[in-house]
Amino acid sequence: MDQIQKQTYIRVNALMILIFSLGLWFSASKAIILATLALVIFYLISQSGISFKKAAIGLSVLVVFGISIATNPFLKQRFIEGFTYDINFEPTDKLENARVFTSAEIDEISDLELRVILGKISTYHLVKDQNLMFGYGLSDYQDYLDYYYMYYGLAPFHYEGYSPHNQYITTLVSSGLVGLFIFLLYIGYSFYRGFIKGHYLYLSFLILFCFAMVFETYLLRAKGIIFFFFFNSFFLIHNAQNTKDEDSNIRK
Repeated sequence: MDQIQKQTYIRVNALMILIFSLGLWFSASKAIILATLALVIFYLISQSGISFKKAAIGLSVLVVFGISIATNPFLKQRFIEGFTYDINFEPTDKLENARVFTSAEIDEISDLELRVILGKISTYHLVKDQNLMFGYGLSDYQDYLDYYYMYYGLAPFHYEGYSPHNQYITTLVSSGLVGLFIFLLYIGYSFYRGFIKGHYLYLSFLILFCFAMVFETYLLRAKGIIFFFFFNSFFLIHNAQNTKDEDSNIRK
């Protein structure tokens, strides 16, 4: 009976993983998918005792995903074309020298190109305005960005209200080097706690989120803030509790 339950448990888990993988593949952002694949590889490498069968299955899944991208027009357009970068753009503080994008050019901008353009505009004008240390402020930075987007024809009809689509750049623009340092210090401490405890689940969570924040501003929305800080605080408290229990056992 126990053997039957074990087999049923394995099959149900495999089915749930398959459903999750398909949903992730067709609906999640490219950054999340790439980060998830990287975590799968990280997990396989970290498990020194993993069997050849499991390693072969993991490698086969990655190969199938790669083939599906190359052969499926929808996936190919979504993943490959979104990463194209073939644009020459440099921001300027002189309006007469600014490159003004036409509507046709804007329609041809890939996801990667858009993020590079918005990142360049944000950081360049932040430095030129001498606000690098403390940023524009949480309540004002978007107004500054929208103003500079209009320099280049990206607003008001296309990308008004858009963040730089990079959490680190957004933190820099809104809170300056001071705010970015505090944020990175918090992230660094979280990694430190995960490493010293050998908590692979916690480290996987941090790697996934930190990688995804290169392409999106998840902490710009309340649900992103709640999700990240809730689970990160949970892991930190869990690690601290384990450390406390270990110290108590040593004293005994």
